Amino acid sequence: TLLFDAEFVSQVQSYRARRFPWVGLPKTVPDIAVEPNAFGGTTVYASWNGATRASHWRVVGGGSARQMQPLTTVARSGFETAIPVKAGSGSFAVEALDTSGTRLARSAVVSV
Repeated sequence: TLLFDAEFVSQVQSYRARRFPWVGLPKTVPDIAVEPNAFGGTTVYASWNGATRASHWRVVGGGSARQMQPLTTVARSGFETAIPVKAGSGSFAVEALDTSGTRLARSAVVSV
């Protein structure tokens, strides 16, 4: 007797399927990498492997870890999101936000 029949709606390469909604909230903090860009600013890279509720990234920055202010907020795009910011130096962190703007987690602070 067939108990369950399912198929992917698009071309997906996976060996797993879940019958119920699943929320991934990693026990680690988001990852961040920064590098100077060609325009005198900085590109901040944000990722958080397995986080299904993160829909946006907020970049915070300042002259030091104690002087952090919001710099920009962008929609999450794929596994790693590249975010250009105007600030060329200082300290940076990224905050993962859900669809309502609630902060889910914050990365470590890195300096350029």
